[in-house]
Amino acid sequence: MAYVPEQLVEVVTRVKQGQTPSSTVREFISWFWGSKRRGSFIVSVIRDSLGEVKLRTSPDFDATYLDGIITFAPADTSAVAEVQGSGSMAVGSGEAVATVDIAAEAQRVDPSYRVARLKSARNTPTAVGPDTTIAEAITLMMKQDFSQLPVISGGRTVKGVITWKSLGKRLAMGKKCKAARDAMEPVHVIDLETSLFEAVGLIAKHDCVLVKDESNRVCGIMTSYDVGETFAELGEPFLLLGEIENLVRDLMEGRFTQQELEKGRDPLDGDRPISKVSDLNFGGYVRILQDPASWMKIGTNLDRGTFITFLEHVREIRNDTMHFDPDGIDVDDLRELREFSELLKQVKQIGASSA
Repeated sequence: MAYVPEQLVEVVTRVKQGQTPSSTVREFISWFWGSKRRGSFIVSVIRDSLGEVKLRTSPDFDATYLDGIITFAPADTSAVAEVQGSGSMAVGSGEAVATVDIAAEAQRVDPSYRVARLKSARNTPTAVGPDTTIAEAITLMMKQDFSQLPVISGGRTVKGVITWKSLGKRLAMGKKCKAARDAMEPVHVIDLETSLFEAVGLIAKHDCVLVKDESNRVCGIMTSYDVGETFAELGEPFLLLGEIENLVRDLMEGRFTQQELEKGRDPLDGDRPISKVSDLNFGGYVRILQDPASWMKIGTNLDRGTFITFLEHVREIRNDTMHFDPDGIDVDDLRELREFSELLKQVKQIGASSA
C-alpha cells in the first residue's frame, strides 16, 4: 500500500465534494516528508500515492515549474478512492486496482527535461498590440530593460517581436516606424513540452522564443539572458563542488603515505589502486580525516568534528547534485557549499602566507 500523506487525504475529500483543490508543486512535494526537490525517489513515491487515491495533477507535477500551480482531479471517470484516516486508503476490487494502475501509468511523462519546468516559461511576458505606437513600445522596453517585446493580438495570435536590433536596422535604412507592426520581425514559438535543450538551440539562433501553454496563450518568453541565468544557477553547485574537492585534496596532498591513503578506500571499491589523494572520493576524505591522528597531520587548529560534519554534508549534496535537475539545489545547500568553499580558501591562504 502506497504512502498517502494527510494533506492528500484532505484533497481526496474535497475532490469527492466536487471541488478542484490546488497548490504549488513546491507545496505538494513538501507533503512527502518535507521534500524540497523532485528527485527520482520522491517522484516515484508521489506517483504511487496519486495512483492509490486515483488522482492526477494538471499540469503534471513533474513537468512544470516548481512554483507553478497544479490542480487535483480524478485520474479517470470512476469515483475517487475511499480514504481511511491517518494517511491510508482502502483499495476496492481487482478491477478497481487495475484502473488505478492504468491511471498511474498514464500519468508517467517523458524523462526529457521540458521548458515547462523553467520559471521564464511560466511568466507571462509584457506584450503590445500591432497598433501600439513605437514611442510606447520603446518606453516599455527602456523602463523594464527589455531587449525584446512580443507583439500579440488577442492574447493568442502572435504577430512578431520588436527588438533593439529590428528597430536599429529599420532606422538605419531610413524607414519610419510609427506603430509596432512597422518594426516587428518574425518570432519562433514553442510549447511547454519542447525539450529544454532544443529550446536552447532555438534561442541561440533566434535570440528569443515565445512559449505557448495548453490553451494556446503565450505564457512565457525565453531569451539568451534567461538561458544564461538558468545554466549559471544550475552550474554554480558543480563549480563549487569541484573547487571544494580541489581545495580538500590540496589540504591533504603530501601528508599521507600510500598505506594511510588506503584507509580511505570505499569498501565497495574493489581492488582499485589508491596511491594518491586524487584516487579518493569524498567518502574517502571523511574516512581519513575523521581519525584524530590523521587530522593532526593537516596542521590546522580547526575543530575536527565540525570540519568533518561540513565535509560529510558536502558529500551528501554532491551525491544529490550529480543528478542534473532544472529545480536546482536547495538554497540552504547552495549556501553551505559557498561557505565551506570560502572556509577552505581561507585555510589555504593563511597556510600559504605562514609558510
